[in-house]
Amino acid sequence: RADEFAAAIEAADAVGASVIPCDVELEDLIGNVVRSLSIMGWMSLAINVAAETIGLREIDPLRRKHGETVVDWATRRRDIATARASRMHGEELSYGLNKALVDDRDERFARYCKKVVEVSDGAAGDAIVCVVGLVHVDGVAKRLQEDSKKTTPSR
Repeated sequence: RADEFAAAIEAADAVGASVIPCDVELEDLIGNVVRSLSIMGWMSLAINVAAETIGLREIDPLRRKHGETVVDWATRRRDIATARASRMHGEELSYGLNKALVDDRDERFARYCKKVVEVSDGAAGDAIVCVVGLVHVDGVAKRLQEDSKKTTPSR
């Protein structure tokens, strides 16, 4: 969301930090999504979305609920539990789509965060902050922890 990224840039500027964009360009993301599903995958996705639309299947927890105010919806969207539930919903709805929109991007974000840490070698100060969408927090943290375990020598 533009306002959150603008806030991240302002906060980085305030402490003299750099912001390194690492998401996929929109055109590439759309291409990844298109390629992520087979014909059967697209049909399954269409059936699941139709089932959500007519109430036969639970909707994505991030979607605005009937009667919910915009303020309440915005607050709920910024809750980690909602993001986690939305991620699980996406995994159940369409593995291929979720892989392209979430898993592959988690991997990319973690790789870029790790690279910034390696390149900075403490030059940027004691802390490096990687800004990602809330639905990506757990996946990025998991990958960074796994990488840390691989590179940390055992005693």
